Amino acid sequence: MSRRWLGLLFMMVMSLLVIGAKPARADSRGEWKKLGERTVQGRADRDVIQVGADDGVFTAIQVKVENSALQMFDIKVVFGNGESFSPNTRLVFGREATTRVIDLPGEKRVIRRVEFRYGNLPGGGNARVELWGKGGATPPPPPPPAAAGWKKLGERPVNGRLDRDTITVGADDGVFTAIQIKVENSALEMFDVKVVFGNGESFSPNTRLVFGRDTGSRVIDLPGEARVIRRVEFRYGNLPGGGNARVELYGKAGAPPPPPPAVSMWKKLGERPVNGRLDRDVITVGADDGTFSAIQVVVTDSALEMFDIKVVFANGESFSPNTRLVFGPGSTTRAIDLPGARRVIRRVEFRYGNLPRGGNARVTLLGK
Repeated sequence: MSRRWLGLLFMMVMSLLVIGAKPARADSRGEWKKLGERTVQGRADRDVIQVGADDGVFTAIQVKVENSALQMFDIKVVFGNGESFSPNTRLVFGREATTRVIDLPGEKRVIRRVEFRYGNLPGGGNARVELWGKGGATPPPPPPPAAAGWKKLGERPVNGRLDRDTITVGADDGVFTAIQIKVENSALEMFDVKVVFGNGESFSPNTRLVFGRDTGSRVIDLPGEARVIRRVEFRYGNLPGGGNARVELYGKAGAPPPPPPAVSMWKKLGERPVNGRLDRDVITVGADDGTFSAIQVVVTDSALEMFDIKVVFANGESFSPNTRLVFGPGSTTRAIDLPGARRVIRRVEFRYGNLPRGGNARVTLLGK
């Protein structure tokens, strides 16, 4: 027998001792799931087993070899987000042998595909390679529509590998402290989410993720206090081999706005209807109405965006509180204390506008 054949035989014996002839607990009844198989053609072969988000998330893989001996040159695992992992797997497998359990880096992950580079050994037939995956825990489901404190804000179908969509919300839907996203019907890759608030500020959480079918994101807390959401913008795409996913957006409602102040302490100084997206109005007061230490604004009938308030006193001085806010219907500002002692108000000037999809708001001015 030649030295080459003796060396090859030694490698086979050693790999059987290290790897073992009996595969690990890899059957569909346990934690392991068969992800695919391929037949090895010739002394050098390349194959790919496609997996995908519909198969679930995994923490480890294992490779089983049947029918003939095999030399494994390389394995490359490509995850759902495009990252890859290549374990050190240059080994010789005997017939009916298996690798050790190969732990995947990080937390449980979607596998997009596994690439193999291998070859049959001389003197044998064609080996068959099976790929198994150890499943991770199922991601937490998003809140159902009836869950306490959660409200469905809208949904969109995902068209193609790259799609952009917007779900419009608005002040009439209330104020929210968190959002959550649910994916149905097919697997999805989420590239970006952008939340635009009522005052024009925006927030983009880190959401470049792959979602399996009928899974949900974590709860995404919104910065600051409970806020009006104007719209949520999505950039996403369906994964190959699946259908069209559907995305649902849920919002966790914040505390309702405070009620208007008690009438006994406050006096109504006037009211105005708001016309269009940008309007200016003046409520004239005067000395006959008395002196005041604070004002408050109540918004009714529809949602409103307040750009500016200017209080002009009897002596000509003026005061402009920071009031660039979005008001839902039936909401009110905090009590706005006026500078100095009680003062006569000559007039209060407003610059405001109705929000899209609503009617015309009505603004009532109260003085303390």
